[in-house]
Amino acid sequence: MNCPKCQRKLANKSILQWFFSWQSPIPTVKLCERCLAEFISLAGQIICQGCGRLQKNESLCLDCQKWQQQIDGKLLNNRALYSYNQSMKDYFFNYKFQGNYQYRSYFQSELTATAKDYFKQGWWLVPIPVSDITWQRRGFNQVEGLIERLLYQPILRVKPLYEKETQSSKNRQERLSMPQPFELKATVQLNGEKILLIDDVYTTGRTLYHAREVLLTAGAIKVKSLTLAR
Repeated sequence: MNCPKCQRKLANKSILQWFFSWQSPIPTVKLCERCLAEFISLAGQIICQGCGRLQKNESLCLDCQKWQQQIDGKLLNNRALYSYNQSMKDYFFNYKFQGNYQYRSYFQSELTATAKDYFKQGWWLVPIPVSDITWQRRGFNQVEGLIERLLYQPILRVKPLYEKETQSSKNRQERLSMPQPFELKATVQLNGEKILLIDDVYTTGRTLYHAREVLLTAGAIKVKSLTLAR
């Protein structure tokens, strides 16, 4: 098996172990060590406890201090797996905007393992949705692609006719000032659930805090978030 990014041959020990164990499904494709080294893992790093941003101390960053003043309740305590550096930016460009759906597998194992820790403790796993316009253009929800091996609950939807332009085209101030884009699907009822929101990137936090507001208003008791990058 080859690395999906650089096509170098990967060590085949894990594949052979899977083959002779008669397990299913096939293990998630991973990057080789050289390609993975281009990304900055946040495991064991000093981060902001509110959003997961890489920093020099564990106190709340300025962004989270502002959120704490704006919202009624606790912060999302977002957990991110990687820092959003140039390699991660290139990854998302290829995955989301070039439509390379196979890229979903690059970080699936890590994201799945982290989300499972919450799932085992009774948390609902809820992906951030994409609008109908984005779905028609892209053909997939990039977040659902990242967690396709998990039992997740797609209970949020983007309000009809909401999206006029993509989030990626907005500047920071435009993102922070955007109106509530989400609503709960009509058939869903919440009553004291703990919910882990899952998204691809934590940028300003606006998207995730909008989703949090909908879920808490609908009856969730606690909402946290997990993202691939911050």
